[in-house]
Amino acid sequence: MSTTYSRQRLSQSCNLKRFTILIIAAGTFSACGGGASTSPSSSNAPVIPDVKPSSGTGSATISVVKLQWAIPTPIIITLKDANGAAITAPLNCVSADSTALQVSGDCSSAKVNRIGNYTIKVSSGTVSASVNVTGIPQRQPIGLTSRAGGNGDGHAFAVVPASGTPWFWGDNIHYALAQAQATPQSSGLPIQGKLTPGTVMQNIVAVSIGETSALALTESGQVLSWGANPNNQLGRVAINGDPLPLPVRSANDSGALSNIVQIGIGNNNAAALGDDGHVYAWGWGYTVGRGKIDTAPLPNQVQLPDGSPLSGVVQISVGQNYTLALTQSGNVYGWGVNGSGQTGISDKSLGYAFYAYPVVIGSTQQILSDIVSISAGYNHGLALNSAGQVYAWGGNEYGQIGNGNVNQISNWASLVLSMNGKTTLNNIRAICAGGRFSLALDSSGQVLAWGIGTSGQLGLGFKSYSNQQLLPGYVVADSGIGKLQNVVALGVGNTSSYALTSDGSVLAWGSNYGSELGQNLSVSTLFNSGGPLKVKDSSGKASLSIGDMSDFRNLNQRYR
Repeated sequence: MSTTYSRQRLSQSCNLKRFTILIIAAGTFSACGGGASTSPSSSNAPVIPDVKPSSGTGSATISVVKLQWAIPTPIIITLKDANGAAITAPLNCVSADSTALQVSGDCSSAKVNRIGNYTIKVSSGTVSASVNVTGIPQRQPIGLTSRAGGNGDGHAFAVVPASGTPWFWGDNIHYALAQAQATPQSSGLPIQGKLTPGTVMQNIVAVSIGETSALALTESGQVLSWGANPNNQLGRVAINGDPLPLPVRSANDSGALSNIVQIGIGNNNAAALGDDGHVYAWGWGYTVGRGKIDTAPLPNQVQLPDGSPLSGVVQISVGQNYTLALTQSGNVYGWGVNGSGQTGISDKSLGYAFYAYPVVIGSTQQILSDIVSISAGYNHGLALNSAGQVYAWGGNEYGQIGNGNVNQISNWASLVLSMNGKTTLNNIRAICAGGRFSLALDSSGQVLAWGIGTSGQLGLGFKSYSNQQLLPGYVVADSGIGKLQNVVALGVGNTSSYALTSDGSVLAWGSNYGSELGQNLSVSTLFNSGGPLKVKDSSGKASLSIGDMSDFRNLNQRYR
């Protein structure tokens, strides 16, 4: 592939025809993970027309054509004989590439391990045929990674429905709203992301908005970047930045970075997870995890202290100049800036972690284990274990690590306490680390918050603004009475919070400094909100909804 991309060629090479909507904020917002996977019935999936095999005696159809990476998915395969009659006898299925695509012998489920197109061979007796499936990254409606912002200029957010075309709103500084131009200056209502001023994005599965630049992940596993580029955050040569979403390049600049399943961007740092379990990072030299300080305009693999690549990674989360990674074995690694202990590593003296080091438990000095999801905030990290407990580490200026204390940097991980301050927080299925505050989603669909709350980002009440909340408290309902219910996914920013409910509605609370609450109200009219408000749709007359959520098979981003 040539190293030069025209606007026309981008549309062709990325084949952007269908999208999923995400919500994120410029320099301040992210979505987070850590709960049970959602696996809707395969009966809701589209059925493709009969595909005549190149050889064999029959034809076959499959109920799920696009399989999302690393998720075992129920499928229904129908085999017909040469006369078009459906075979009622038991079927047998075999993957043509068992490494990239796994399929059960009885044809009832499948899982893709690599992005791309693959074939399932199906047979019964003397009748046989083949069906094709495509491996794509997991769809995430609210941020695939945790980007919590800090002292950022902009405030924007995005959501990605299963249709694949993201909606953005908030401040458009550094082109955060993905309009391929500097206008509008801001939008208090959702507007569709664009590749050019006249071409909307399509086939997007995830979005991440950082301090001054943003990323989008396509179904084909390519990464698009746009915005400012002061420290090489775009992952390609763009000295003055670029308003156009164009592909992040490969390490040797020979083509586009490919086979990516997750993305994240922070302040001066960006990262992507490959479907092979390796992590690629670029940006400011302190943050790229390769053992040295250097300019890193192109992605390269993150390394361990012995110089070998970090491998077996199943989730990444990008914070303010540092990154966390979760491995298949349940361990967490951190690298980048460590001034507040945010990487959670064992050597407290390191102001920067130049390689990926394991996060350590403070009480035992053992490596943190049995983790199923992670979230990186401004200067603190969160991890959820399989028992539903939450670990936290890093900065604690406002009680964001939830140990009942304040102004105590915690270089090592410790369990977050419950509301009574005596027992540990439990029954949690999702976590989200923001700008010096934290959110957690419990098994009943209610949300807890702790840390700084001066802009209402804790959501503890419409007239409740707390300087600090040292222990978790419940977010109020959008009616202002009782607790917020039926939440299925969370997102955060520097001073704002987001929730997706089971009916597809998007809620926002906290700061409205850049119109990031999506209410089409000026700052003078609504400076902040201490309780959840329904984000409006593009007309401003109804509430935004991402619609059918059956295609989001891992809403809370649990990866083990």
